[in-house]
Amino acid sequence: FYMGVDINPVKKWKIVGYYDFFKFPWITTDASSPSKGDDFLVQADYTMSRKVSMYWRYKNESKESNAYESENGIAKLGTINKTSLRYQIAYAPFENWELRNRIELSTFDTQNRQKEKGYLLYQDVIYKPLKAPLSVVLRYAIFDTETYSTRIYTYESDVLNAYSVPPLFSKGSRTYIMLHYKLWKSIDLWLRFSQTKYTDLSNIGTGMNQISGNTKSELKFQLRWKF
Repeated sequence: FYMGVDINPVKKWKIVGYYDFFKFPWITTDASSPSKGDDFLVQADYTMSRKVSMYWRYKNESKESNAYESENGIAKLGTINKTSLRYQIAYAPFENWELRNRIELSTFDTQNRQKEKGYLLYQDVIYKPLKAPLSVVLRYAIFDTETYSTRIYTYESDVLNAYSVPPLFSKGSRTYIMLHYKLWKSIDLWLRFSQTKYTDLSNIGTGMNQISGNTKSELKFQLRWKF
């Protein structure tokens, strides 16, 4: 059962939110018996002017999951709670330039474990001129989460027809830059470089995907020719 709302109570303010109740009559990947839970979000948007806007968001998910040792081969369910708080502001100090700042806090709580916490801070710099053929998106983020359960997802700009929403966990920083250059009317070029550096890990990943070191980098190049 899902219900969403979108309200404009007064000028410059907008309130959005949803409530979602779910129930699984059979086992799932993290529950060895029938389970249920709910998820809700509320967000307040404030548009100060044409150049400045911000929003506050609160999100909570509560669901039953395997939390205790199994009895007779079936794990006992317990309730887990995931909560996130976010504040973001976007402003345009100059024409064709936009800056975005975000702070996000994350908590993970179960009935039989101590509450875990995490946070994320990032700065975006966006340059998108109307007439020039080049646009640039740059981000620098720092994060610190106690476990993978308090990971924080962030959307990132990517090349055409691709997307990037990496989970940030452990402790470190992430940087990416993406360039879009229109060579001619029919030819577009995208170049993207991203790098995540962990300060508390000596190896990243496992198995065939393991990286020896604390830095993971990715480079993308895309060329489109329309004819």
